Amino acid sequence: MSDTIKKDTIHAKGFDIGIYTTDYENEFIQIVPEDLDLHDYDDVAENYDLYLEEMYKNEDNYADFREFYLDFARQYGSEGVIDIACGTGAVLLYLAEHGIFADGTDLSEAMCRVADEKTKKSGFNLNIFPADMTTFKGDRKYSCAIIARSGFMHLTTPELQRAALINIRENLTDGGMLTFNTFDPHPFFRHSR
Repeated sequence: MSDTIKKDTIHAKGFDIGIYTTDYENEFIQIVPEDLDLHDYDDVAENYDLYLEEMYKNEDNYADFREFYLDFARQYGSEGVIDIACGTGAVLLYLAEHGIFADGTDLSEAMCRVADEKTKKSGFNLNIFPADMTTFKGDRKYSCAIIARSGFMHLTTPELQRAALINIRENLTDGGMLTFNTFDPHPFFRHSR
């Protein structure tokens, strides 16, 4: 087992993003510097897509994730789809390109702005708005809610997680469906805390 830490840097638009990884039991894990606020995307929103591209260039743990969400939205989204924690709009744009025009929300105004710019540049005018998933109230109810990638994991306490699930339920139609991605943090991270 190697615990060597490797640092890569992405240089984009005059902005450096440090990516720290370690090979722990043959798995590459991203290590984020302690002083980085994972909820403050104002400084990284413009470069977030470049960051993801770099992070997944060797192994994409989210391969085909957009297809999954497209199939899910087709099956359950007849009364509307909302992409919660939409980030820069990867899922929103993919759905729109396949004829499903979802609403999007993210805690970060900067991420919403980038998502809106990307979708408009592609010819779509989607409803994208900044909001906290624990308290947002949509203009309508949805039959399908998506939290792609690991957006739900930014809710770090059981109280926040419960508040989000209850609030999302309130924004869904009767029988509405929610899908979200999460994982058990690697023992390396649990041990380090």
